[in-house]
Amino acid sequence: MRIKGSGSQFFGSGGGGSRSESFKRGRKRGQKVRGTILKWVSEDMAWVEIDGHRLLAQLHSHPPVGSRLTFLIIQLTPEIILKEIFESSSAGVGALTLAKDFETARILFEGKLQDHIIKLSSPQSPKRIHRFINILAEDIKLFSAYLDVTACLKHINHSLASTKNARLIYIPWLIPNGHRHIGLVRNPKSSPSLIETILELELEDFGMVRIEFLHKTPDTSYRVKLQHPSNATELNYYLESLLAYEPAPQCLGISPLQQHEHGGILSQILFKQ
Repeated sequence: MRIKGSGSQFFGSGGGGSRSESFKRGRKRGQKVRGTILKWVSEDMAWVEIDGHRLLAQLHSHPPVGSRLTFLIIQLTPEIILKEIFESSSAGVGALTLAKDFETARILFEGKLQDHIIKLSSPQSPKRIHRFINILAEDIKLFSAYLDVTACLKHINHSLASTKNARLIYIPWLIPNGHRHIGLVRNPKSSPSLIETILELELEDFGMVRIEFLHKTPDTSYRVKLQHPSNATELNYYLESLLAYEPAPQCLGISPLQQHEHGGILSQILFKQ
């Protein structure tokens, strides 16, 4: 399959070839896909890999090999037409581009992860990381999408390094049925021995959920904030069950998510300097 075009438009031969048919399978118009620059063959032609499909593309931009690009599927028949919707992440890009890059990569990964939710949810929490690693090893497309998310976080953390004593993390295996996972770890300069960790995700019954941990050896405490706290009864039962673990973290309560927190961690850390 061959993609060509000018500007930010990308065209692929629809044809009846096995590669083009394989690319179309399971995809639809309006869907976003991510691709990696594999090799430049001329000033404006490069091999791009999208979910295991190698495509020869004529690109308007000239990102380095290894860069991740995001495309929007304009149509699949009779020709495959893709459009680059923003530039790939690189040094000097703005906060908005970094956020969009991460959001897109996360949506694509978590969409693929849905096929494995039942399998991932079955072990107890401490064992889920091992199951998660095994799932990634068995699904190369899922693994590629996960690497894309972590690469986007690496770009964001690099941009934060000079101004904030914090880094973003992504650990979706902790609560597999959640969506839009993200986390933040920071060490307040005023108290270097104190570690603050915030985990954020969305759950069907609670909306946005934020769990804020404070750790100072040997003690750990946490507070849960919910967008919809009226549904917290079952959560209370679950938190009480954690008291059986030793050492049990101290729960400081469940409270409503504040209005200024509804934008999420990513917005707060990138746009509120």
